[in-house]
Amino acid sequence: MKRINRCILIPLIALILGGCNSSPKEDTYVVRYTSSDDYSITGLLEKYKENDTVNFTVNVLNDSKEIEEVKADNSILTSSDSVYTFTMPNHDVNLDVSLKNKKTSVKYNISYEMTTSRSYAFKNEESDLILNTFVLDDEEDNSVINEVSDFTYIYGGGYGGSGDTKWAQGDMLKFGTTSIDGGIILSLNKPVNKAVLTGLVGNTNCKLQVGDSGSTDWATPSSDNKTTTLTCSNMNVANKETVESKDFTNIEFEFESTTSLKISTINNKVFYLTNIEFFFSNVKTYTVTWLDENGTVLKVDENVTEGTIPEYKGEEPSKDGYDFVGWDPTPSEIYQDTTYTAVFKEKGQTYTVTWLNYDEEVLKVDENVAAGTTPTYSGPNPSKPSDDHYNYYFSGWDPIPAPISSDMTYTAQYTKVDKTQDLPGYNPVISSDGKYIEYGLYPQTYVKDQDLIELLEYATTISTGWRLYNNEFYFKATSKIYNNESYKFNDGEDIVDEKEYWFKCEPIKWNIASKENNRYVLMSNVLLDAYCYYRDYSNRSISGSVIYPNNYKESDIRKWLNGTFLENAFMFGTNLLETLAVNNSGSTTDTSSNEYACENTSDKVYLPSYQEINGIDDKKAQTTDYARAMGAWSNTKDNQYKYNGSYWTRSPSSLYSYCAWNVNSGGVLSEYAVDGNSHSVRPCIVINLI
Repeated sequence: MKRINRCILIPLIALILGGCNSSPKEDTYVVRYTSSDDYSITGLLEKYKENDTVNFTVNVLNDSKEIEEVKADNSILTSSDSVYTFTMPNHDVNLDVSLKNKKTSVKYNISYEMTTSRSYAFKNEESDLILNTFVLDDEEDNSVINEVSDFTYIYGGGYGGSGDTKWAQGDMLKFGTTSIDGGIILSLNKPVNKAVLTGLVGNTNCKLQVGDSGSTDWATPSSDNKTTTLTCSNMNVANKETVESKDFTNIEFEFESTTSLKISTINNKVFYLTNIEFFFSNVKTYTVTWLDENGTVLKVDENVTEGTIPEYKGEEPSKDGYDFVGWDPTPSEIYQDTTYTAVFKEKGQTYTVTWLNYDEEVLKVDENVAAGTTPTYSGPNPSKPSDDHYNYYFSGWDPIPAPISSDMTYTAQYTKVDKTQDLPGYNPVISSDGKYIEYGLYPQTYVKDQDLIELLEYATTISTGWRLYNNEFYFKATSKIYNNESYKFNDGEDIVDEKEYWFKCEPIKWNIASKENNRYVLMSNVLLDAYCYYRDYSNRSISGSVIYPNNYKESDIRKWLNGTFLENAFMFGTNLLETLAVNNSGSTTDTSSNEYACENTSDKVYLPSYQEINGIDDKKAQTTDYARAMGAWSNTKDNQYKYNGSYWTRSPSSLYSYCAWNVNSGGVLSEYAVDGNSHSVRPCIVINLI
């Protein structure tokens, strides 16, 4: 009998006894937690193996509470995008969720170190500097303020008094002055519905308005009631005693919940802010999804506050051969999770643009405006008549014109000025000696007062680009120096090329050239600006006729005089422009046989002719600071003619098609090439006075 090898038999028996069994059974474990009415946990599986990744989310159900700590056994977990994660050990795990009451408010102190004895006027680009003055009172708090999204007349630090009563305090923000209101808009990362402002006032009559920056209350009080206005009657007045003792007081505002909070003085009384406390409101938030036309997710915005209008801040959608024109549906106030889809139209799409006056009168309609272009208004000057209390000045359009993607309507906006504070240059005024008339405004004198300049950076801007401050107008312009000339202001300071300067807009003095009944022919007393007669020497053909470079009717300077200059110098509206008569008489030539003469022109503003200037005894005129900064040449070598300039007439030379008559700094008529950029402008007007 053949013996079986024991080394083979034992494994064989084991195989027979074991049958088809595989490896031993692998152990699994569970995650346990105590249920609660204050929170729920989602995302857990029934069982996990050792080394599995466990992911879950804790959802707080009680609006007054928030997560303080989450533990897996004794290990503290941290979340990423609200998801908690840990690796499963070789045993069951107990989760422990700890909640705490939500913090209902956050307080900021103002910290500003004064570098001088005077407060500092923050400039347009310095919103981050203002933001940095807000310092959390509790270092453990999270910041509520995202950014300073806008501000006007906000100053770092404060000062007041004189002599023994003089005081200065750095740790405060000053709102406005005794002649201008100051305000600030804070972008917040969570909604607030209450704020406590602490500080001092310049006067207990100070009125503060606080609330949603988009509220219509700012334009029309109590129109949507999203702001609150209070008088600071119980607050301490800023003086040496209260400042040095830090005897600050507070005022409390409640308003409709907002994430864009505006705080402003509204009656030209100063407010000094030393700290502010925000109180949070329980407002629902939603998720907004932005899709491309093909369904691709472009952006997801979470925690968008209920009742706000979502704004897309991603890269603009694009599609070959098409223009992006907006979203479907059009973004509006949301009250649920919302999805918007990009809308495109074939390139070449055009729209209709309607321009309305304040009373919805149609000023102009522009059809076939290309998609993606920014509309420009070219209709009659918008105007609004004065009422019993105010004069109104056109200040621009609402909304501000921007690249269009649909039919658009723009409405004229106006700045109002109290009629008891009449503006200079508003009405024609005859001097006591009867030699000149003041009428209209134009930039003339250089402003060098740095304190004033700081204030002007935040002053109200009107449509001309001028700034209105303390019932006077100012204009900031960039200098233009031609041919490397050396120009100076009246005070002897050098004018630096391509540098920004401020100029005061002052009443224009007009010499009375002649008077017949109530009709006055006027010529400016000084040279107001610099401008080129015509840009080159080339002949042109217009309607089949040869037009020479010295043709006044088709000149650049004539278009500018009756366009930009007219609108700026007499910016009060078409009702006042009716004071200006049309000049339609007088030859434009130096001789009757001048082959380069053009037909007479009919304008409200014009240049004097050769004949008109020739009849004046003293033809000399000085340039203004502004004219020199705009490139107007002036005589600096001869003290007798210091700052006198050369200025154009409207009369062409009879010898050269590229020359026109001008008056030099000594008052002598001569011929000069029309493309001269450094020649001055001495405009003429005709007015009828009752």
